[in-house]
Amino acid sequence: MTNTRPVADFSTIASWARFILAGFKLKGLDTDKLLCEAGIRSSDLENPNGRIKVAHMTQLWELAARDSADPLFTLRLADLARADMFSGLSLAMMFSDTTGEAIERMCRYSGVASSAAHLETIPRKNNSLEVVFHLQMPVAGEALEAFMACGSRILKQITDDKFRPREVHFSHDKSGLRAQFEAFFEAPVFFNAPVCKFVVDEQVLRLPCYQSNPELAQNMDRWMKEYLERTDSLSITGQVQKLLLEGTIEGNVDQGTIARRLGMSARRLQRALEKEGYSFRELLEKSKREMAEELLSRPELSLTDICYLLGFSDQSNFTKAFKRWTGKTPSAYRIAPR
Repeated sequence: MTNTRPVADFSTIASWARFILAGFKLKGLDTDKLLCEAGIRSSDLENPNGRIKVAHMTQLWELAARDSADPLFTLRLADLARADMFSGLSLAMMFSDTTGEAIERMCRYSGVASSAAHLETIPRKNNSLEVVFHLQMPVAGEALEAFMACGSRILKQITDDKFRPREVHFSHDKSGLRAQFEAFFEAPVFFNAPVCKFVVDEQVLRLPCYQSNPELAQNMDRWMKEYLERTDSLSITGQVQKLLLEGTIEGNVDQGTIARRLGMSARRLQRALEKEGYSFRELLEKSKREMAEELLSRPELSLTDICYLLGFSDQSNFTKAFKRWTGKTPSAYRIAPR
């Protein structure tokens, strides 16, 4: 579905903007001049959990590319990568048990870093995993390069330098620099691809994170949920997602019920969601997947209990749906290391 949500609604967390500005400054760029030209006030960066408009960030990237005279400056930013650059998101990744769990968190809470892209995991038949970036608006190619490079570096840091992607795909063109990009990622890199994504092998997904701390990871999960609720409070999509997660267990998740709780008709709700680039069915599937994953982490609940709680008519239908979402059966997901 084409996203028609107003461009002005998309934003990036200020801690990421602060991080890249520090990198620009080390390269000798005039960051005050860049901020002024991009329409970003220095006061906008004072709160690391504040938000910067993606349209302004896109302009900042383009201006930095113009002034740096270094087509690989985005990869060099990764040398500065640290665990707080995406605020709670990168910290939650660091405290995860495995690379696979860290990547799941990165996708589920990608909105913390930026609302300009939704990240989706798609299982492949060879047990590898695609992480696809669904762009909600045009963004600078440099922004995608930096996010991929810094994200890859963080995953290396938390796995004691063992993380390697299988493939990296960019939708823009820097094919003349393919060799340098492949040397950085230590993997084949494709430009002019249909979508921006990276692919990870199953054995890499199983790599343990040496700073694993489940209690801290869960604390960061709660913070990110609350943070996203605050930042999404004005969007219909955010309100619907919150109500769906609250209502999944109660069974009150049909479109009419959600619409009434928002004080509108079902038809008006559908139009509002379409304006923001979503459908009710898409959000319902997402909420059921998230709730299923959470319930499967609770050993006291049987698969029959979980099927009932999620509103599936039988375990067979739940298994089919869960395998479509994750590439694994519920039983396999429950025993798999994450």
